[in-house]
Order: sequence, then C-alpha cells, then structure tokens
Amino acid sequence: MIRTNFRRVVDYAIDMKKDAELIDSEGVRTKDNASIAESFEIQAQMRPQVTNKVGHIALSFSPEDRDRCTNEFMVRVAQEYMQRMGIGNTQYIIVRHYDHEHPHVHLIYNRINNDGKTISDSHQRDRNRKVCKELTMKYGLYMATGKEQVNRDRLRQPDKSRYVIYDALKILLPQCTSWKDLQSTLAEQDISCEFVYRGQTGAIQGVVFILNGYRFTGSKIDRRYSYSKISKSLRLNQLAAERQKRLASAVSPHVANSVGISQVHTSHHSLTNIVNQNANTNSRNAENEVGGYDDVDNEENFKRRNGLKL
Repeated sequence: MIRTNFRRVVDYAIDMKKDAELIDSEGVRTKDNASIAESFEIQAQMRPQVTNKVGHIALSFSPEDRDRCTNEFMVRVAQEYMQRMGIGNTQYIIVRHYDHEHPHVHLIYNRINNDGKTISDSHQRDRNRKVCKELTMKYGLYMATGKEQVNRDRLRQPDKSRYVIYDALKILLPQCTSWKDLQSTLAEQDISCEFVYRGQTGAIQGVVFILNGYRFTGSKIDRRYSYSKISKSLRLNQLAAERQKRLASAVSPHVANSVGISQVHTSHHSLTNIVNQNANTNSRNAENEVGGYDDVDNEENFKRRNGLKL
C-alpha cells in the first residue's frame, strides 16, 4: 500500500489495542509515534513534489509457523524482503501485531530514500507475489496448496474481486460443457469474460474475467484458469456428459423395469421374513419372561392374560 500521511500510518501500526511491538527500525527517532512520523516527514521534504511518500506492507505468516516466528526471525525475513523488493537505503520501522491468530508484521518505509531519490513502486504487486513465494520456499515456511484458507473478509480490492471470481470458477466450471455455458453461468454472478485474440488472425489466445470494473486474465485468477486449461476442462466435461448419455441409452427400459420389480419382490420377501422372525422371537421371549403356562391354564387364557396374540 502507498499512502500520503506518515502519522496516520504510524498510529495505525503502533496501536497498543493491537498489542503492537516495535521490533526493528532504521533512521528514525523512536521516542513515540510523533517522533517517528516527524523523522519520516523531515526526510521526505527532500522530494516535496512526491505526495505518495509512505510505503506500508503487511507481511503475514501462517499459523502453522507460529512456533518459528520469533521477533528475530520475522525481522530477518522482513529485511530480506525489503532487499529483494528494492527497498533499501531508507528509513523504516517494523512493528509486530498480536491481534490475530496468524503472526504478522507491518513494515513502514520512506519512499524518499537517504539520498533524496524515490523508491519505485512499479509492478509492486507482481514483484511482491514473487518475492513472498521465494522467501516461503527458502525458509521452508508453510505453503497452502490452494486459496481456500485465504480470509476473504479481510481482502481489499482488487484482490476481493479476484477471489470472488476464483470461488465462482471453482464451483461453476465443473458444471459447464462449453464456453457459452460458462459465460452465461458466470453472468448470473455479475462476472463477465472477454477473449483476447492473436493479432489479426482471429485465434483466441487468452481470456479476461471482469468484476466490479476490475479485469483479470485467467492465469491471474489461478494458473488452472488460463484459457487453454479452461478449454481442456470444458472438453473433458463434454466428453463425460456424452458418455453418460450413451450409457443411459444402452440400458433397455424393459430390462431396467424387470430388474427393479425383481429387486422390489426380493426386498419385500426379505422384509416379511425378518418381521416374522422378530414376531416369533418376541413371542418366545414373552413366554420365557412370564414363565410359560401350566395345566391349570389353557393356551388361550395364557396368551390373553399376558397380552399375546391369540
């Protein structure tokens, strides 16, 4: 995130309601929030024409790695993250929060570096994704196999829209057998899609999904949702549907009815046997429980007295 007001971002990060802890800093006075913000502002005056001077990044770790996430470890990862992202030779603070289940830190840095040059934010989102994956693999951190564990409620745009499209494709794609089916089904969720064509040839080379004014190529939603992979899934769905139709038509209605009637008769016969067996057993158990009858009673009186069927 790129912001304009250092004090506002510092107050958000170092908020005691979040059990915030300043675990690392460089080039700023750390007496209090006001001192930190003032240190940032003084250096930013070297480039007064730059209004978006505040860099703010939250680095979140999986709850699976909670035991490994000491302050020292998280600072080391955050510093290497900055180096790989080209954030160097500048002021920064690293603040740890304890207000959620997952360990995380907030990195706030000055986009005006110590030499008065602006730190680029070009393609920052793509570079961030690449660097986070590299660090996750380097340090053997937990990597989820899919997007299911992402907390949708905390997402901001455009990621919020991207995940809505992802969830919709995951549910709806298996139900569709053609691009036309998929497009009409997605449209019911206010998601539209457009094809990308190769030059003047008219050949389709990609697909773009659109929601809330945000546009994403299929591979940006997820690698499994590129144009070629979705096309393959639709073909497989179509083949499976055709195979089901052939199997259904190959079964004779007469044979199916005969099998069904036979099964019903068998089931009814089995059920009758079970009922009769239970009745006989209950009768024997009742006679055993009351002790049977003697010469004084005849069988009819015995059964009537003990509530048994005559």
